[in-house]
Amino acid sequence: MVDVPWEMALDVILKTYGFGYQKQGNVILVTKLDNIAKIQSEEPLQTEIFTLRFLDAQDAQKIIIPLLSPRGRTSVLYYRGQKGWKFGTFKIGKETTTAASEREKSDMAKSEAISYAKGESGDAVMKKAEFDPSIKSKMLVVTDTYSVLDRIRTEILPKVDVKPKQVLIETKILEVKQDKLKDLGIDWGLGTDGATTLNPVTVPVSGGTIAGRNLTGGAGTSKFTPNAFNPLEGTTAFPGTYPYVAGGQFVFNKMTGTKFQAVLHALEEDANTNILSAPRILTLDNQEASILVGYHTPILTSTVSAGTDTTGPTQTQTLDYYQEIGIRLNVVPQISEEGHINMIVHPSVTSSSSSVEAKNVAGTGDGAITTTTNYPIIDVREAQTQVLIQDNETIVIGGLLKDVKTKETIGIPLISKLPWIGRFFRRDIDNISKIDLLIFITARIIKEGDLSKEEIAKLEQGAGYLAPEALNLGDDNKKSWWKRIK
Repeated sequence: MVDVPWEMALDVILKTYGFGYQKQGNVILVTKLDNIAKIQSEEPLQTEIFTLRFLDAQDAQKIIIPLLSPRGRTSVLYYRGQKGWKFGTFKIGKETTTAASEREKSDMAKSEAISYAKGESGDAVMKKAEFDPSIKSKMLVVTDTYSVLDRIRTEILPKVDVKPKQVLIETKILEVKQDKLKDLGIDWGLGTDGATTLNPVTVPVSGGTIAGRNLTGGAGTSKFTPNAFNPLEGTTAFPGTYPYVAGGQFVFNKMTGTKFQAVLHALEEDANTNILSAPRILTLDNQEASILVGYHTPILTSTVSAGTDTTGPTQTQTLDYYQEIGIRLNVVPQISEEGHINMIVHPSVTSSSSSVEAKNVAGTGDGAITTTTNYPIIDVREAQTQVLIQDNETIVIGGLLKDVKTKETIGIPLISKLPWIGRFFRRDIDNISKIDLLIFITARIIKEGDLSKEEIAKLEQGAGYLAPEALNLGDDNKKSWWKRIK
């Protein structure tokens, strides 16, 4: 037998003849299956407390519950720690409390145990704990027979209670004029590999032409990729830039190494490129990372209270809620065994340049009072997608366009500002430019020793990009690492 555990092989052989086995320490008891059930029902119960290293006790409990005997039960000793700070849009009212009040409520740490027996009551208790993110625990109490406890201790927990991997996510969010993108040659067909198409074409590489191209080389086949930089060669069957110039489309391409670096440098050197943000964050495998770069603008509401015969009605303005304005990025990385990273990406860029006015008239006649409330108009550009990339690869999300209107006045000083006749000495120009939002996202699996304590501290403080000399990387990987130090 190859790659078959001896316990599995023994169990299969014994069950073929109506037998089974039960481990008791270093002793293996082989007997009929009926006797094993009887032994388990008569075996005394024991209680053991398992202290987990990395896995949360609630997650471990979900794995262990199906393995318990009919008499077994488990409980989680959890610790309700101090809550963190809320960020995002939150209301100020009777039903919602502020972050400060939430922290005040959790100043006194509480230690409680949730007993879990198989049944609906246990499920209800656990669901209550699952929805509270502040509840964390590393201690699991299990009561069952010795054989079950031994299996949990020696077989189950060593495989699931392992150190989680970490993923370093680096992003750059830029705004570039669409015409400048074309001038720079960025047309979503970067490099010699071209753009990714849904229907790749396989052609012989023994010579000949296809779509006006000469093909040379030895015998065999090769994936034919159109030249994305030559729109004249693009056809419906073999598209060049053809399918990627239409507005309103989301297009992405994978770039690695110096290919990404060259494109990024070209954009940075252009005066019409605006780098909105370059956030970086380190997160655990399968854990959401959230970044917010922006501000909260207060939204006020006006109320009118009835006055007296002498004072009349009064108007007051109070805070209703805060509206989030800025850049938000939510990423959930999931690492596969082959070193790929499955990412759920949700970038969002919000801005406000105008507002709408709401009026309310209270009362009648001379005692009427008009209340006015301004609400900002929020411009939102966001995308949500799920992609699969290799370690240290970069994806690009583009096509998030917006129109920017600018007004320019050219004229003779002083004279152009004179009333009536000044318009004959000046020229007013209204420009409308299309701005494309580009989002570069790079994900890298952090292995043991890749980052020193000093570099992790710099990363947490946001002290610029990491220098490749500080990492245990090979020469090829160093070339692909961002060398810019802020």
